[in-house]
Amino acid sequence: MDWSRYSTPAQTLSRSAEPIDAGVVQTIAGQVRENEMTVRHEPEPGNRAHSLIRGMSSTFVRRILVKICNWALPLPPEGGSALEDPKT
Repeated sequence: MDWSRYSTPAQTLSRSAEPIDAGVVQTIAGQVRENEMTVRHEPEPGNRAHSLIRGMSSTFVRRILVKICNWALPLPPEGGSALEDPKT
């Protein structure tokens, strides 16, 4: 997870292991905390924006995040990329 103060959705996607097959969602840290999870800024070398979400279990975390996140860069269509301009 990246903190938007330090990264754009496109920059976050470019750091993905497979950016061609990925998208980027966004949420507000307060919404995460309201759901019994923690958010901690934990920069890594080369990624000042890196942060962590911790919760009860990965299934619980996924279910909550699906409810509170919005797409910043949606998943690409088959064979496309979220970084491509869909108008071209």
